[in-house]
Amino acid sequence: MQARRTSGGMWLDDDAFLAAALSFASDGPGGMSRVAAFPPGRRAGLARLHDFKVGGYAGGRNFAGERRSVSSLSPYLRHGLVTLVEARDHVLSEDAGRAGKFVQ
Repeated sequence: MQARRTSGGMWLDDDAFLAAALSFASDGPGGMSRVAAFPPGRRAGLARLHDFKVGGYAGGRNFAGERRSVSSLSPYLRHGLVTLVEARDHVLSEDAGRAGKFVQ
């Protein structure tokens, strides 16, 4: 785990750094904080990946409000907390026959 220094000179591990960096986040949709919607850290990203069921992705990914059909992995992928290779390998191992649209 890599430690970072805050502007105040404090050292934080990755999860604590992300939580501190996101602590300013305003409320998101439905009053849920953006931090609660996307808990910080690699462990949270891997948990989201392992909870994702790729089987419904192809048919439901384009419909607003169908949260169960999307992975919600974007912030974890974007910031390198979960790698593209990890995501691809996981969905292929879970349901290779229906992972095509997600892997594209």
